[in-house]
Amino acid sequence: MHITVEFLGEANRSDLDAILIVAENTAMEIKPFDIRLDRIVLGPNPVQAKMFWATIYIDSYLMKFKNLMDENLKQNNFILEEREFKPHITLARARGNQLKGKQTNIILTNLKFRAESVEVMQSQLHPGGARYKIVESFRFRK
Repeated sequence: MHITVEFLGEANRSDLDAILIVAENTAMEIKPFDIRLDRIVLGPNPVQAKMFWATIYIDSYLMKFKNLMDENLKQNNFILEEREFKPHITLARARGNQLKGKQTNIILTNLKFRAESVEVMQSQLHPGGARYKIVESFRFRK
């Protein structure tokens, strides 16, 4: 499972090195915190859904981490996407129009897990969907 905090697009080796330093420095400033699941919905757009998502409840701990990561990336001259932060975990992907006209909004209660690290990930697109590889992982300070 992973939650994308920032999508940075293609990066050359120099950019990747800077991203790794930012991730490591950010991790040193954050304590582990709980991530609470909110509900199961269709995403990213309910009208043209392609996935089932478990959305994440946005609390002050998650926002502190995201804001700190964003600040540190901007200080290193990275240009960040301006789209709304919608943290989620992709549970399943549909093929074609399988979800057209479908609806779901299942509320999840008391489902949480501990965030203890930040990973810099590489994604590669394939016909069956994206594949992810962890480039490096940094544990949050204890």
